[in-house]
Amino acid sequence: MSQSEKTVIRSAHEDDVDAITRIANHYVLNSGANLRLQLYEPEEWSKLLAQGSAQYPWLIAQQGPRILGYAYAASWNAREAYAWSTETTIYLAAEAAGQGVGTRLYQTLLDELTYQGFTTAIAKITSPNPGSEALHRKTGFTLIGKLADNGFKNGRWWDVGIWQRTLASATVPPKPVTTPRVLEATAIDLLPTDKSGGFQPDGWHGPLTGATGS
Repeated sequence: MSQSEKTVIRSAHEDDVDAITRIANHYVLNSGANLRLQLYEPEEWSKLLAQGSAQYPWLIAQQGPRILGYAYAASWNAREAYAWSTETTIYLAAEAAGQGVGTRLYQTLLDELTYQGFTTAIAKITSPNPGSEALHRKTGFTLIGKLADNGFKNGRWWDVGIWQRTLASATVPPKPVTTPRVLEATAIDLLPTDKSGGFQPDGWHGPLTGATGS
């Protein structure tokens, strides 16, 4: 990554779909971090972005013309009683690992979810995955359980850890969740010594994962 060009975080849009697809397919092809077995098509991400960004933040980290990573949230459970819980996802391009991009991008996602009124963020991570686990600990998640031998890929079984972070106090009655803000490109400072940025989430969860899930 160039140190002379500013890295920015902004809301994702349709023009980002091809880059999102390339980043996700890197993990499908090369790792157990994503338990999907078939490559993504851009049309899948285009549909998910259009539907998901109406309710949840979808964010991009970008340096110059290069997309360094993306993060988004989705429904944890479609039943109305779960409306204040959300599942979070993040993927980084390989060249962005270890630069602090993952930490800043993920924290921005969590901040936006808190602003909207969500109370709980949940992530699913294939295990072992020390980079992803370190990122989640750093951003306030706690491992609350593990599904043993939950997915088979690349000739081995993978566990899936369930991680949770409280975003806000659970009030009675709960406050309504608002729609996501559109974030204009905002420059961020990176910490080159931050090695937790190589977040390798887990797969396509439910209608999505772009990053954690089974």
